[in-house]
Amino acid sequence: MNLESIISLIAATLLLFYLAAALLRPEKF
Repeated sequence: MNLESIISLIAATLLLFYLAAALLRPEKF
């Protein structure tokens, strides 16, 4: 894996985590 694929993978993981948190705790967003 090159650096760009690793960065994109981390970004996708953070985005999914943020969306999951927004769905689980809508009062905080």
